[in-house]
Amino acid sequence: MQQGLTGIHVLEFSDQIAGPYCSKLLVDGGAEVIKVELPDGDSLRNWSASCGDLHGEASALFTFLNAGKQSVVGTAADPHVEALLADADLVIEAHGLESDSGARLDVVRLRAAHPSLVVLSITPYGLTGPWAD
Repeated sequence: MQQGLTGIHVLEFSDQIAGPYCSKLLVDGGAEVIKVELPDGDSLRNWSASCGDLHGEASALFTFLNAGKQSVVGTAADPHVEALLADADLVIEAHGLESDSGARLDVVRLRAAHPSLVVLSITPYGLTGPWAD
């Protein structure tokens, strides 16, 4: 059965809950989502509500939020990720405040390189202004 978002290609650059949940809703609607993880991986992979040892397994929350997605390791500057950006309709960027500044995407550069690309930045306090950092 074809769903409403079939044919939409999404790249997700995010960590924690907001970005993965947003893209999960798109997967549920039929979009193809590729999660781009930094080499250290998503911090939720090792998160446990009980603080117990996961013995190398991905956490239940990570598994739930990322079900139905493909995953690659890299950054927006990597050639294989740049090739994925060329085919993307939407980029979701959501890194928590505690992430290093290298995790954030250069939205201006992305828009210049891919004018038809829609970029969604999910932030707790916006991209500009006194509380942005």
